[in-house]
Amino acid sequence: MSETGKTPGQIPAGFGPVSSSPGTGSVAGNVAAAGRWEPFRFLHASDLLLHRPLQGVAEYPPSWQSVLASATYHSAIRFFDAAIAERVSFVLLSGNVVDLDFGGPRAIAFLLSQFERLGQRGIEVYWCGGQQDHLERWPTAIELPPNVRLFPSTLVDTATVRRQGKTLATIYGAAFDPHRTSVKEFQAGANVGFPIGFTHGSYESQRLAGHGIRYWALGGKLNRDVITQPGQIVAYPGTHLGRDSAAQGARGAILVSVEADGQVRTQTVDCDSVRWLNLSLSVAESVHIDALKDLLADRALQMTSKLPDQHLLVDWHIATTGDYSAEFRREENHGKLLKWLRHEFSSSPGLWSVSLTFSAPQNLPKGWQNEDTILGDYLREVARYRQDLKLPFHLAHYAGGQDEIDGVTRLTRMDAAVRESVLDAALLAGIERLGGNQT
Repeated sequence: MSETGKTPGQIPAGFGPVSSSPGTGSVAGNVAAAGRWEPFRFLHASDLLLHRPLQGVAEYPPSWQSVLASATYHSAIRFFDAAIAERVSFVLLSGNVVDLDFGGPRAIAFLLSQFERLGQRGIEVYWCGGQQDHLERWPTAIELPPNVRLFPSTLVDTATVRRQGKTLATIYGAAFDPHRTSVKEFQAGANVGFPIGFTHGSYESQRLAGHGIRYWALGGKLNRDVITQPGQIVAYPGTHLGRDSAAQGARGAILVSVEADGQVRTQTVDCDSVRWLNLSLSVAESVHIDALKDLLADRALQMTSKLPDQHLLVDWHIATTGDYSAEFRREENHGKLLKWLRHEFSSSPGLWSVSLTFSAPQNLPKGWQNEDTILGDYLREVARYRQDLKLPFHLAHYAGGQDEIDGVTRLTRMDAAVRESVLDAALLAGIERLGGNQT
């Protein structure tokens, strides 16, 4: 059960050094007395963004259609399943769970059913508003289950979490406030439960120190970020599902264990039902296509064996060494290779190859760049752009509508790494279209 009250104003003593181990965060607290806090666990998530589907997959097998279409909700179910499986005392949702204007009745019905599942097992839910889930918009005609407590206000409120009459935690929570410049309102009092700061927004970790908060449950970052500092953990769980190829790797929630001796440990809980991966191989340009297929198959089998129940969306990249090979570089062969990958590895669950890219060749044929041909002119121009990093791309006259103009504008503001990858792609496309791969 939870109780609310005014925010106390004193900082508890007894914060000690930080220790950590790979994959976990741990705060070792030199508490005033052993057993100061009741041991308990809670699960922390944020940025579920139920209104945002997975995107960036133009082609996929029929068996993957429902998986991709429902990935956002399936991954959210995994979060609630984890809360039940881990027998946590409560869950924290640090904002951006759903934009109610876009999530619609489906999102509301889904959340109600999941909250009720938790309530049946005595698990409480605390949800603070983020940038997108304005909680004051929750339909007044739809009553939330009694185990759910909202923090819709930008003013800090408190909730005391109890179990069998014993205090577990005191939550100092507030919704996202774009004008908040200080966190001094999140001030833990003396003789309270385990103090948790609970809000949405990006804050420098140094600003969060010194308020008596042992665990900052934050939201607003799509990538997981857990920082340990003296007497405190600052945690952003990240979203529970990578929505596109830019969001690589495992996604999920943070399981927090508070021990009676003051130790606080965190571990990640993977929730994503679909996962994006970048997989790279390095081969010689002279490699035979069958040998390359063997290397790709070995890597694919390695990943599906490691994650047998996962749906993997893979962007392959082949880096090459040695002298240029026209046979290896033909786009027709690349297309056949991607088609082969998709045919061999398309089971559900399994691995689906979204793309296959190749690095630029290390060594072009001698003389190409000096030829008095269109290809020679093109290669010299690419080389000029590589040598002068300040040389801008003049692309504005290729733009049509506003969307294209915006895209061109982004291209002119790319960093050095992105610029290099664009020039690599331009080089390969130019060689292919100007006859270099026909030699």
